[in-house]
Amino acid sequence: VKNEDSSEQVGKRSRRRRKIMDVPRVVLTNYVCDIGNVIKGTYKRKTFKVINNGLFPVTFSVNKSLLASYGFKMEPDTVTKLPGVPDCESLEMSLTLQTSRQSIPVGPIECVLPLEMKNGPIVNMVVKGNVVEPELKVSTYDIDFGQLLAGQCKVYTVQLHNPKAVPCEWNIKKPLEGAKYWKFFACEPPSGTLAPYEYLNLQVRFSPVAEKGKYNQKI
Repeated sequence: VKNEDSSEQVGKRSRRRRKIMDVPRVVLTNYVCDIGNVIKGTYKRKTFKVINNGLFPVTFSVNKSLLASYGFKMEPDTVTKLPGVPDCESLEMSLTLQTSRQSIPVGPIECVLPLEMKNGPIVNMVVKGNVVEPELKVSTYDIDFGQLLAGQCKVYTVQLHNPKAVPCEWNIKKPLEGAKYWKFFACEPPSGTLAPYEYLNLQVRFSPVAEKGKYNQKI
């Protein structure tokens, strides 16, 4: 004879156990690691320390595939039995943002990385960075020196500006084509690096010779 009441009680106990097991793990806290500005096509690394202030050794691993999808890499990717009280040992880790892949966009990047401690709570680490492309603005792109006597020179000042939060390297290069009058023009300085948001006055000098006519040169 089947005891229906007994079967119902077993079913209730089983459902209660499943509910207990399905309870989501607790997120202990959230940390932020901001790698800052990174020039597109380059990489940047930042180091930080993990300290175990708890009573028991800590073991956790990093979701490498999740980080890689955003261009990040963390080393080491596994921490095993990091001692806690009374030693409270620490471990130095590094976070790298590699921006050479085409799939890594320009602009802010942010990833929430859960660090799941074995037999313990979850610690969320927000890793972030800002991918920037250098930019150089010029006060004018057309210089007219007007009429000038042969053997004299004239100087025109152009202002360069770096509007971005990363350094901008620049230099004056002779064009591959259309450089017939290149030798009559000079720039001072011919190269340099503009710090973020910095301005620089560039002097363009024109020194014609006895040859008459118009001098038209792209710099």
